[in-house]
Amino acid sequence: GLIPSGNRRSRQETHAENVLKTADVKQGDVRRQIAAVVRAVLKRYVFRSLGEMNLLLARYHIVAEEVRKEYKGKRYDGLVYAITDDAGEKRMVPLHAGKTGRGAGYAAVARHFEKSKALIKEKAPMLRNAIMEVMQSSPDKERFSEEMKKRGIDVHIRQNEQGRIYGITFISDEAGIAANGSRLGKG
Repeated sequence: GLIPSGNRRSRQETHAENVLKTADVKQGDVRRQIAAVVRAVLKRYVFRSLGEMNLLLARYHIVAEEVRKEYKGKRYDGLVYAITDDAGEKRMVPLHAGKTGRGAGYAAVARHFEKSKALIKEKAPMLRNAIMEVMQSSPDKERFSEEMKKRGIDVHIRQNEQGRIYGITFISDEAGIAANGSRLGKG
């Protein structure tokens, strides 16, 4: 018989959740592993930069790098993906994004960045409000990160060798957003 579209959709979403496993070179078929994770991340989250995307991909031991080359006077832009270990070191020769099939290439990622522009503006106030509430009661970065985690928001702080903070990225799985703090604005 026919399957109602509602059931089919939830089954697809369940399947997408099951696909999101940590990528491992030893499991073989790295193309399929990378493509599945990249497509799922593009579908589930909004983000505007390769750095934000890489924080999401790092959860699954994948890294994306932008490649820009010039050949015979013509410029070529693209992406390569690689599977990494726990320390973030590449475990394979980078794979050109074009080899991962549709939906995970340079053009798809660029379209996603553009599409995310308006969506981040919609979701930013929720994230900004949570940050402001926690900042009022959390005097140090460790406590701030812990309190944000309790609210379902991962905090990734970037610091230089002297310990000075130069960037912070927030990831909310519930809202499906990964955004640098500077992108959230002052409200």
